[in-house]
Amino acid sequence: GKAKDLKVNINYLAPIVPPIKQGDKIGEIEVILANETIKAYEILAPENIDKLGFVSRIFYNIKLFFL
Repeated sequence: GKAKDLKVNINYLAPIVPPIKQGDKIGEIEVILANETIKAYEILAPENIDKLGFVSRIFYNIKLFFL
């Protein structure tokens, strides 16, 4: 049936680095049916983010190290 041909992809703009303003596009959700995008939705920042927290900075730096 159609359900097995349905996919949802979540794509984010990487790296997402503060500052980020509320409403900035940070990604997109695509609904795909039979290898054709039938709908796309923007993922928008829900609030302003001025800087990363302590734990987030650690993970961000680890991620950069391995890229």
